[in-house]
Amino acid sequence: MSEDFLLSSLQSKYIKFLRFLRDFPEFKKYNQILYFDHKIEIKQEHIDRLQEIYEEFNHPNIIMRKHEKKRTGIFTEIEDSLNFDKYLQEDRYTKNMDKTIEFVNKNVKEKGIDEKDIEIVNTGLILYSNYNEIMPLLDEVYETCTELQQPQCQIVWCVLSQKYKDKIKAIDFYDVVNPKWAEPFSTNIDNSNNDGNWWFILFILFAAAGFFYVFLKKSVLLNLFKKRRL
Repeated sequence: MSEDFLLSSLQSKYIKFLRFLRDFPEFKKYNQILYFDHKIEIKQEHIDRLQEIYEEFNHPNIIMRKHEKKRTGIFTEIEDSLNFDKYLQEDRYTKNMDKTIEFVNKNVKEKGIDEKDIEIVNTGLILYSNYNEIMPLLDEVYETCTELQQPQCQIVWCVLSQKYKDKIKAIDFYDVVNPKWAEPFSTNIDNSNNDGNWWFILFILFAAAGFFYVFLKKSVLLNLFKKRRL
C-alpha cells in the first residue's frame, strides 16, 4: 500500500474491477462477487436485498447504486471531483484531469455520446454476477484509469459503460437499505449457506493490503539487488 492518495486510490481499482482474478483464479469459482468500499458497513439484510433486486430484474451482470442526489452529465462529475480536491486540499483527481478531459472529449465525439443525459452512478458498491460477460468493460475501465493516472473511476466508467447498459442495473441510492459509512469497519454476515454458486464477499481493505504487501516487498528486494550489482 502507498501513502500517496493518488497511487493508493489507483491500487484499489485492482480489486474494484476484478483485475485480481487474473492473479488469483481460484476466486473464479464464485458466480457472484460483491465489491464495496472499505468504510461501508454491509449487513446480511443488505445482501438479502441485493439478491432480491438481482432476481427481480432478471439477473443483471452488474448492480450498482445511483448517487444519493441525482447527478447527470460527465462534466458535472468532473467539476464535483475538482471541488472535492479543493475541499480536502488534495490533488489526487486534479493532477491528471487535463488528460482525463481529453479522453472524455475524444470518446464522446467518436461514440456519439450525449454526455449531458448520462446519469452518474456511484461505484462504491457493486454486485457482479456471471461477470465473464462484462470483463472486457472492467478491463478497459481499469486500464484507462491506470493509463490516465486518474483514480476518479466514475468519470471513466460513465464513458465506457454506455454500450453495456443492457447488462447494468442502477438502483436508487437507498434501495439497499442504505449501507452506511461506518467507522470502524464492521460486518454482520451469515455465511452458513455459502457455496460455489453463492456469495464471495470481498473485503477490499484486507485483500488489497495483502496483495500490495507482496508487490512492494518484491519491489524492495529487486531494488536492493540492483544496488548491489552497481
